[in-house]
Amino acid sequence: MAEQIKRTVKKASDSTKKAASETKETVKKNVTEAAEKAESTAKKTVEKAGNAVKDTAEKAKTTTKKTVSKAKEAAEETTEKVKDTSEKIRENGRKIPQAKPTGNATLYRILAVVCWVIAIGLEVCAVLTILEKIELPMPIIWGVIIFLVADLIFCVLGSQLWKKANHIDPASEKNPLKFWLWNNIGVIMAAVAFLPFVILALTSKNTDQKTKTIAVIAAVACLAISGLAGYDWNPISQEQKSSAEHILEGVDVYWTNFGHRYHLDMDCSSLGRSENLTKGTVTEAIADGKTHLCKFCYNKFAEENPDLINLIAE
Repeated sequence: MAEQIKRTVKKASDSTKKAASETKETVKKNVTEAAEKAESTAKKTVEKAGNAVKDTAEKAKTTTKKTVSKAKEAAEETTEKVKDTSEKIRENGRKIPQAKPTGNATLYRILAVVCWVIAIGLEVCAVLTILEKIELPMPIIWGVIIFLVADLIFCVLGSQLWKKANHIDPASEKNPLKFWLWNNIGVIMAAVAFLPFVILALTSKNTDQKTKTIAVIAAVACLAISGLAGYDWNPISQEQKSSAEHILEGVDVYWTNFGHRYHLDMDCSSLGRSENLTKGTVTEAIADGKTHLCKFCYNKFAEENPDLINLIAE
């Protein structure tokens, strides 16, 4: 009996030891896992925090770059404006703006042709009106005059655009007839835009004499105005322009809004102390209709450059 109790006590002791050992291992395992999880969580938290800091730093860096870039652009723009302003104002107070870009000769010619086509269409409307082929809510003569005036406007506009194109891209003077025709297509188009109307109005048998007379006088007046506006009074050839550009390369020239001459000296006596001058290259001056060098500047340039002066149009 005592032996049995002893064995029972030993078994209980062994079981207790085993349970204690297992509990110890379990607790140790749990503590280890908890520690590993805590370490992993801490690492992830630190990593996320690091990434957040890194992203914030990158965003701040990008924002700073953009801010610096904008500030630099604003500074450059302000500098350019100040430079432009300083270039426009001389010590004596005169404003001398820089010339505008010369533009595209082909575009000007296309627009000129469009204007002339519209002008001819308006002439057709005027013819149909005086022949009573179309009815308007007004007296015939008023309709005719309206169409003729609109015809005149588009005809003159086309001529000015064509001359502008010729100053940017002039024709060669090797063939004098072709050179004249090319420079004065505006005169030819004026005749096309009004002469047919004059002829048809004069030969019309259904139009009363008073209406016919007024219409013909109005058409002839429009023809004269558009013809004079279409004639190039100061043409320049391709050869003349090339010579001037070559000799005066890099030289600033000056001109006024009126006249057809450019100047090498802003204080040239022929300018008469004009308050409204424009500064630019000789190419820009010619494109603006200033096709010849001022006589006074020409003579002064001749003294200093006798071998070159004959290559520049006076």
